Amino acid sequence: MARRRGAAYPRGMARKLVVVCVALAGCVSNAYRIPQGELQRLAMTPPEQRGQSVRVVQELSNADEPPAATPVTGQTEIIIVTPVDYGGAPRPVGPPPRTVTGGSYNGGSWGIGGGHADSAKEEAIAYLAIAATAAIVLAATEGERYDGWVQMHPMMPVHLWGPGGYTVVPLAQIDPQTAQWAERAVVVPNEGPWRELGRAPLDREGLTYSVLLGASDVVSADHSVGTGGGGHIMIGGYPSHMIGVLADFDFAWGQNQVMATNFAARASLELDVLPIDLGPLHGGLYGELGFVHRTEDGILNADASSGRGELGTLIQVAINTRLALTARLGLGEELGEQIRDISFGLSIY
Repeated sequence: MARRRGAAYPRGMARKLVVVCVALAGCVSNAYRIPQGELQRLAMTPPEQRGQSVRVVQELSNADEPPAATPVTGQTEIIIVTPVDYGGAPRPVGPPPRTVTGGSYNGGSWGIGGGHADSAKEEAIAYLAIAATAAIVLAATEGERYDGWVQMHPMMPVHLWGPGGYTVVPLAQIDPQTAQWAERAVVVPNEGPWRELGRAPLDREGLTYSVLLGASDVVSADHSVGTGGGGHIMIGGYPSHMIGVLADFDFAWGQNQVMATNFAARASLELDVLPIDLGPLHGGLYGELGFVHRTEDGILNADASSGRGELGTLIQVAINTRLALTARLGLGEELGEQIRDISFGLSIY
């Protein structure tokens, strides 16, 4: 009998998603980026106070480390440069013509929808294993990566890139125009006094990757509902700390009434809303809409597809700024029946 392809996931998508995640993992850099908003805030702070608390994010790639600059010490004199008056005209385009000077500081079916359900289940388990491995590799990198506040010398060299080129400017000499010009600002710990003050709390804003494992219901052709294993591979982003939009690639499998494998492949678009923020404990709701394709053994013409929807509760426990343990419990509807899903795993931001 010919194999019939249903509404399965695009072939190879799982491998591509995992390859991207693994490619992002690696040794962290010795350079730390100052976010643009933080650089602009520092430019409005009195120069002698700028090094007291600076938000930095450790870079991931050693390839983008800046050239070495002249380091400063605890005895380096703070030199404040008077801003140039352009008579109301805008600052000329290009990097500010400054260099570091020094001299005291006392600071302080992914191709599986149309075949036999048992084969589809085995392939899904393999994909989940690969995705979980990628999550562990990424978690190791993000666990090492520092994202928080540091204390540094006000004359610490800041490496700046912007329209027109690259320059190095002491932190105390960055004015608002320079901060506006800079598209990237980097500091290197070995170029001056440096003390970590503490990591930032969980910050979901930006890209996210999650792998969750657990149990899920699957609907048979005879409309019976059985519970089996399952898992989610989720990739997306959070426009803000509280709101996230993700693609959820979800597998579930169990046994039907004739003791054969019943497999469900799901793809959904998910919206997360997490207003609860109590220290390390976070929580909220999620909802998703998508489709499901069932591949079922032991019953003739059992393969079927339908739309699906799900609503549920989402709870997170923060590990650090970029990692959280995630648990969720949801109720959904697909193939004409109600299903339940419970899963637990790791989310990386």
